[in-house]
Amino acid sequence: MARGTPTARLLAVGLAAAFIVAAWIGVAAPWLERIEGDRQRLDRQHALIVGFERTAARADEARARLERLNADLRTSRLWLTADSLGQAAAALQELVKSAAAAAGAELISAQAVGQDSTASGRLGLRAVLAADMTSLQAVLHALETAEPVTVVEALVIRPRQLGSARVLDVQLDVVGFTRNVP
Repeated sequence: MARGTPTARLLAVGLAAAFIVAAWIGVAAPWLERIEGDRQRLDRQHALIVGFERTAARADEARARLERLNADLRTSRLWLTADSLGQAAAALQELVKSAAAAAGAELISAQAVGQDSTASGRLGLRAVLAADMTSLQAVLHALETAEPVTVVEALVIRPRQLGSARVLDVQLDVVGFTRNVP
């Protein structure tokens, strides 16, 4: 095949095209995929930032709503009322103790945890109970429907055989909320 013949030129063009395609597949395509992935990641981050900005813009509205709720007498039953965090913790402990006694469970210990002295702070209590399944269900129901509002945040149950009776060792973290406690 002589140089400059149409067949040689066609072969040279074909090889050049094959080289361009190989370069595209090996270099350009992965690079463009990476750019597209980066663009999608930036779009997700932008959407997240927009959501944060909307939430921040509603902060004043949320503060005003909280002030209205604090002033509303109908919501006053939702809060642990006390003159100090210690008294609020004692009130929360008494609420748990009453719920356990009414359900037939035994309150073994209670310890205040996670106190927060902000305007509508959370006050935590870790309680250890001995109960059967029926008593435990009654305690949980009483705490979740109690006034002031309490939330069971964590629950650990371990079975224990006590003679012929099956007893559950229960640890639960209960949170109540205080307002305007110095």
